[in-house]
Amino acid sequence: MAREYDASRRQEAARRTREAILAAAFRLHGQGIFDLESLAREADVSVATVRKHFPNRELLFEGCTAYGFHQVSTPDPVALAAVTDPAIRLTEAVRQAYALHEGLFGQVWGAYKLADESAVLSATLRDVEGLMGALTEIVMAAWPDFGDTAGELRGLISGLLSPLAYRALRAHGHLSPEQATRSTTGLLLQALEAGGVPAQEEATYR
Repeated sequence: MAREYDASRRQEAARRTREAILAAAFRLHGQGIFDLESLAREADVSVATVRKHFPNRELLFEGCTAYGFHQVSTPDPVALAAVTDPAIRLTEAVRQAYALHEGLFGQVWGAYKLADESAVLSATLRDVEGLMGALTEIVMAAWPDFGDTAGELRGLISGLLSPLAYRALRAHGHLSPEQATRSTTGLLLQALEAGGVPAQEEATYR
């Protein structure tokens, strides 16, 4: 019985240590810091302990990515698609996309810088970009009558929902998250209203 108890305590201690390393990695990656020595100091463990839990950098990136997505608000495409009002659907899409980008602000920028060196980070960026693509299509679906302007409007929505556009607004435009969200929503709403007829109003214009 004592051995079982000791094993359980060791497993719990290992779990806490692993969680502390991932939390530290998430914080540091958000600051653009990726070396193991800094990670060990931040997590208050030895480099050997970090290597024990994460034998290579890809495993660390994989664990940190999973940890990070549990810490932030992630868009819900299914719920978003159920919103029937085109303007509200757009507003929610921008809000949800930008909340994700804010939560992963530094981490995603670091992923872009290291994507050529890491299959895990490259795949993570594809997932984020794929999610933004899904939000774009959900927004577009509420405004179906675009004709020849559909490609241009799709590109505008996709571009402004990207984490790089959000970073530009925040880091170079010096906008707050609320300002970036409000300005982007207004710009896209204006473009969509000028470029197409919302689905619920389409029959009126025929």
